[in-house]
Amino acid sequence: MDVRYDRACDAPGPFFDIPVAPEPSDGYAALAPAPEGWDCRVQGEWRQLTPAGRVLPEQGWKIHVSATSGTAAEVLRVVHGHCVPETVAFKHLVSPAELLRRNGKYAPRAASGKFVTVYPADDDVLAATLDALQARLAGMPGAYVLSDLRIGDGPLYVRYGGFRPMWVTGDGRRVAAIRRPDGILVPDPRTAAFTVPGWVSLPDVLAPHVAARAGGERLPYRVVKALHFSNGGGVYQAYRNTDGSPVVLKEGRPHAGLDARGADAVQRLRHEHRVWSELAGLPGIPEVYELFTAWEHTFMAMRHVPGVHLGRWVAANCPLHADATDTELRAYARRATALADRLAAVIAGMHERGWIFGDLHPRNVLVGEHDEPTLIDAETAFPVTGAEHRPALGAPGFRSPAHLRGAAVDEYALAAIRWWLWLPLVAMDELVPPVSDRQLAWAHRRYGVPRPALEALRRTLRAGPRHYRAAPVDAPTDPGRLRAALVRALSASATPQRADRLFPGDVEQAGSDGLGFGYGACGVLFALRTAGEPVPPRYRQWLDSRLRDTPPQRPGFWTGAHGVAWTLHLLGAPDRAETILSRIPDRDVTGADLAEGRAGAALALLDLGIDRGDRRLTDRAAALARDLDPAGLPPGLFTGAAGVALTFLRLYDVTGETCWLARARQAMEQALAGCVDTGHGLAVLDGGRTLPYLWHGSAGIALVAARLARHLPDTPATERLPHLLRACETAFTIYPGLLAGRAGLLLAQASLTADPALRAAVVDRHLTGLRLHAVGYAGGVAYPGTTLRRLSMDVHTGTAGVLLALAGPHRPALPLLTPLTSLRPAPAGPSQPAPEGAPPCKTFSTCSS
Repeated sequence: MDVRYDRACDAPGPFFDIPVAPEPSDGYAALAPAPEGWDCRVQGEWRQLTPAGRVLPEQGWKIHVSATSGTAAEVLRVVHGHCVPETVAFKHLVSPAELLRRNGKYAPRAASGKFVTVYPADDDVLAATLDALQARLAGMPGAYVLSDLRIGDGPLYVRYGGFRPMWVTGDGRRVAAIRRPDGILVPDPRTAAFTVPGWVSLPDVLAPHVAARAGGERLPYRVVKALHFSNGGGVYQAYRNTDGSPVVLKEGRPHAGLDARGADAVQRLRHEHRVWSELAGLPGIPEVYELFTAWEHTFMAMRHVPGVHLGRWVAANCPLHADATDTELRAYARRATALADRLAAVIAGMHERGWIFGDLHPRNVLVGEHDEPTLIDAETAFPVTGAEHRPALGAPGFRSPAHLRGAAVDEYALAAIRWWLWLPLVAMDELVPPVSDRQLAWAHRRYGVPRPALEALRRTLRAGPRHYRAAPVDAPTDPGRLRAALVRALSASATPQRADRLFPGDVEQAGSDGLGFGYGACGVLFALRTAGEPVPPRYRQWLDSRLRDTPPQRPGFWTGAHGVAWTLHLLGAPDRAETILSRIPDRDVTGADLAEGRAGAALALLDLGIDRGDRRLTDRAAALARDLDPAGLPPGLFTGAAGVALTFLRLYDVTGETCWLARARQAMEQALAGCVDTGHGLAVLDGGRTLPYLWHGSAGIALVAARLARHLPDTPATERLPHLLRACETAFTIYPGLLAGRAGLLLAQASLTADPALRAAVVDRHLTGLRLHAVGYAGGVAYPGTTLRRLSMDVHTGTAGVLLALAGPHRPALPLLTPLTSLRPAPAGPSQPAPEGAPPCKTFSTCSS
């Protein structure tokens, strides 16, 4: 679970939103006033104070100071009292709410415990600052900062890392970076272990603390595997040191993994041990052994229960392929109903023993070989006698409404699980009323579940006063009418009066200042333009203002400068595009993938260079591509080898150099090697999942395989193309969006289906499926984004992506897959852009140069 979505759901309205806001009135600013001559700036959850004119180095040794809600005020006074007179820059969390969120159960472990960050200018300042703060803060409690070296027994921690935002990419993922002595950016590791880059010397002041870290207690168990991590601790498979018997160890970290009431993981673990002990002997209840402390952490030893969590059970057993038979569907319906009945019996047994589970959701249910459910994670269980009690934690979609208390909390979650077994869209209940008429009809038709049973679930899930942010809408299945409805919603959602964003989207848009192609304004404007909509002047004015104030600083197409420049060029501002690209050194483009790495940057430069007739840009593209190596990448289009193959193919189209074609074939063979036959087509194997999607699955690979087949019809890509497309014929997807949902499957299949009648059937089938997710907004149609809890308008996760899928039914309407010139409207005069497959334009250095 990503806590950024929780924070983005706090805002009113139907969209994710983390607005730029003034310092909160209940915050910590009053404890750390900005002195005259200092710069003070609030960014998200952080407030940074820097001496005026001071430019922080890119990286160095930094100090993290941990705190609890009870010690935070004193910690901040001490840090402020030292750093201001000594002119040392620092930042702190803005409010108690952010401190609670930072240390919450589902917060990222790498960020846990960090309340204040201090930026010493050099090793001497580091030593002086540590001495001063340790003298004042020794012995004070706080969550352990797992990535750092602990200083003494207090809340001080140190690590070497970035002071300023720098980024690298790999596998389509953007991570923080530091710079090697040779100038190359490399990942800045923020793991659960203290590490020092190989070229960095350890300051003398840290040596005794490194030595102290080498000690530590031994567990009375031999840990062999980590099963799960949360900010509150880990869950481990282990064996007793005495007799070798298998156990599961659950860990609780003090002052971390906080719930809404401020209880930490240790408190909840002790509570859970009590609950399981009192429920001992009941079916579906795990057997617990001892509770013990090792080092500063608390552990509970439990009997190992074989099985998979309920989500994996559904993925393995639910027939989601489009050609599933009635026999398969009815068999699943019987198994799912029987499993839910057994789970209800386990919950009833708990209630009879005097306990309410309180946090029932699929990841807290293990399913055994014979479909027997076992509950795990009773941290939030509460006594039946506390009938007015509500749990302080809960999973979206399964968390009961605020008016429910006592046993009704479990009854609601049971109903949500029963409904989720038919249609896993329960997280939409924060956005629209659960179980729409269309969803109910779908479950009844597909699985044969009796309507009265589904109606009963709907009554439970809609009972009592609720606040919904939107309503389901009967979205049209005619492509033209749906396009118009999407454009209405997108246009109504625009906020040109806001500085931080033009269109609401995923939480990731904050990472590209609201500009980036995947999650920000550029992608939405491209989608509108591709659909034939003019770009209003107020949108262009917003772009101009944003680019003037915060021009993109990092490379890459999907969230970086290359995508912004490519879009500006297409919108008729080529000089602005070139100015942006001139600020980004090619050496800072790391990773090989299409989304954020060298493959995408090369294609953007290639497009712009060919369109402008600028050899400097096309030479840069060739140089980036020349060093591309897909080895070690996953298979997919935007994150892996298929995207590298696309880059090579586009270079072959332009240059005619056969070396590019040979490299494209090799990269595609690597991509296809990462696919498995599911029995219903070829899909990408990712851990225990098989993925058909455009971002990282078979749909994206199919688009590149079709391009390769035009040049090399006898390759494995040609043979496997129908099987890749067959994997796109799923009956259901969790998400509606373009990159990881149904819209991308629609785009791939419609683009690669030649027969008009078959193509029309493909479009109709996918548009019918999209109706399950459709939400009404401003007289139009919109779609929920990641987590399904709010609407998104961006290309990657939301409404603009669906629009793109509809805008190009005869060819991919995605950037980079086709030349930029073919995405322009045809000019009025006799001159026309060269079609794909035209004789290449050899204007730059080639693969062999």
